[in-house]
Amino acid sequence: MNHLDHNIEVLRLRDPKLAERVSGVVPIGSRLIPLSNGLYDLEIDSRQIYRGDPKGMVAQFWQGQKLGHPTLLVFYGMDLGYHIQHYLEQAHAANRAVLVIEKSLESFRLALTMQDWSKYLNHEGISWLIGQDVEQAYLSFVDYFLTVNHLCYSASMENIMWLPSMEQDGAYYVRMAEALKRGSEAAVTRLSGPPEDHYYGLRNMLGNIDHLAKKPFVDSLRNLFKGRPGIIISSGPSLDQSLPYLRGVRDKAVLIAAESSVRVLLNAGIVPHFVACLERFIATEQIIGDLPELSNTWLITLPIVYPGTIAGYRGPQMFLCSRGTRYQWLLGNSDIPNHYLGFSVANMSFVVLDLLGCDPIILLGQDLAYERNSRRSHAAGTLDFLKDVGIHEEKEAFHEGDANWVNGNDGQLILSSRFYRLTAACFEDLVRNSHAQCMNAIFPEYGMKLAEPIRQILPTDLMKYCQEPVDVVALVHQQLNEKTLLASSLKIQRSRLHDVRQNLACLCQRMLQEMKRLSDFCFSHPPDFVPIDPTFVSEYRQEFDRLERTCFVYSQESFIVSFFWPFLVATHLRCLAKYYEMSGGKIPFEKQVIAIPMLFQEWFQEVYIWASRVNDLLEEFVKEGADTSTVGDKIFYELSKEESRSA
Repeated sequence: MNHLDHNIEVLRLRDPKLAERVSGVVPIGSRLIPLSNGLYDLEIDSRQIYRGDPKGMVAQFWQGQKLGHPTLLVFYGMDLGYHIQHYLEQAHAANRAVLVIEKSLESFRLALTMQDWSKYLNHEGISWLIGQDVEQAYLSFVDYFLTVNHLCYSASMENIMWLPSMEQDGAYYVRMAEALKRGSEAAVTRLSGPPEDHYYGLRNMLGNIDHLAKKPFVDSLRNLFKGRPGIIISSGPSLDQSLPYLRGVRDKAVLIAAESSVRVLLNAGIVPHFVACLERFIATEQIIGDLPELSNTWLITLPIVYPGTIAGYRGPQMFLCSRGTRYQWLLGNSDIPNHYLGFSVANMSFVVLDLLGCDPIILLGQDLAYERNSRRSHAAGTLDFLKDVGIHEEKEAFHEGDANWVNGNDGQLILSSRFYRLTAACFEDLVRNSHAQCMNAIFPEYGMKLAEPIRQILPTDLMKYCQEPVDVVALVHQQLNEKTLLASSLKIQRSRLHDVRQNLACLCQRMLQEMKRLSDFCFSHPPDFVPIDPTFVSEYRQEFDRLERTCFVYSQESFIVSFFWPFLVATHLRCLAKYYEMSGGKIPFEKQVIAIPMLFQEWFQEVYIWASRVNDLLEEFVKEGADTSTVGDKIFYELSKEESRSA
């Protein structure tokens, strides 16, 4: 029976692009071979993958696997998927997420042809990465883990390498495993910063409510400059020598400047079209606030940037939403896209120019290394406090050791830093996933050598790529006047803060109840009795299962995810990793019954503290008598449903 059409219809609901790709592929080098038992073998290049016995091969495969307690199981290689189906039919599979990686669209199509996969294709805990180019996989994995409930999986992952796929193209799957590891690390780095940073971000976003309702989003300008060159101007030491060549093309390219480089440009008589500002700290006000009026330069920033920075900028402004940051609780169900912005304002600037359709995108002043002789980090003319920060960071980078000595553009070693190296790696991945060419315009004696596909050119070559005049200001004004602004569709309501506070109070109460319940359980089940009372063992296991479900499983719509997650993610990942390490058998059970309750009590206390702090912060923003018509919103009252289920 041919199940292909039904499977593709189900897949289309989950992943329309993948469904379209599978529909369009025609198997050429592979085919199904019917077997007498109703199963199929897969022939690839005249070789039978299952050797005529899929059941026997799968049984032998799983006999050699020893699974621990992973939150995520990653299958590298699928073929017809018998080994994956065997696992998914086991009872314990429901407690784990699954990611399937398969290189061949042909094999995947044949798997969908020979049996019904619909219940797995539509399962929210199972994800499919099929026919993905390995060079583009990194950002796909970053996106995967930036989904909050997927980020939890990074605490405990196990890889399942399907031997026939490894024999066909082991190098591909090894590189995919490396990309997955880097993607999960990038997502964790992006989201699991100090809770205090997220507290600053929330405070800033509340202070920016009125601005959010009135300003456009960069997405309104999508593809406005398709095929036009764009230049990202950073404040590295090489910028000093590059300014004369930039001045010659300032009216022939879209110029976006990192906030730290704006003063340098203005002093050189160059006015950028956009200024990018990423950080949430008060120092950005000092960088932006003293600038002259820039009526034709748009400040592009995030909702979490310090309000004084936005209020102090004397010029037009736009917002951009970062992927992974939780905005929905305030912005409502608007259609504002969010973007992976990388690690630095320069990475963010690349995303902006790519969104605008610029091609090529040229980096300028992007040293990502300290100048060899002076060891300075910034161009002349940048603010003194930025130079002071650079001096401090250069000393740290020097003492961190060999990893920070990288290849320079002249082939000699040059001192970089971990942050610079992360930014460079992010550039490389962003470029691989962009349709634009990217060049780094820099003189050889400066900066880190960036890897392919980024090409190195000289600043003197700028004229080759920027030849046609472009009136950036006029085109932006025209687009914003003609296009309905995304900002106009925002549903920003201060009354939503009432709902959030009600849920925070509910969360505090729930944590107190959980702490008391666990304390009472441990009091009535003394750990010393575990070795001599078998019933205690089963009751402790049941309690641990309940606590795991209570603490570590959330839907995307739950309150703790939609609003509160950034404050807890670092602690959550640490607790989750410790829990699976403990419960995985690395310590005896009689010690688990002491350590695991302490771990959960720490988690409950952390949630309680942050819920209380944030509730106090929100209190000053809630106006008396505000409209409370949004009470009952699904986002905010999911918590109450979770609490009822837990009770």
